[in-house]
Amino acid sequence: MLNKVRSMLRKSNVGRNPFDNMLVCKALVLQHLYNQPDEQLEYQIRDRFTFCWFVCLDLEDRTPDTLTIWLFCQ
Repeated sequence: MLNKVRSMLRKSNVGRNPFDNMLVCKALVLQHLYNQPDEQLEYQIRDRFTFCWFVCLDLEDRTPDTLTIWLFCQ
């Protein structure tokens, strides 16, 4: 259902694949719970294993950056 709400059409298939909507939504939950700005949330997801576990990322996976988190909220 979240994919229907946040469906954005891509102009082309060039570039990286977008992040999963559920992953970014879970990151926003962490941001709200810990009262973190976007920059700090990006750092905490990379730094804390529990944050990685909550958003279902492995240690070698790429994490959503500050701009991705900010654009998801827009």
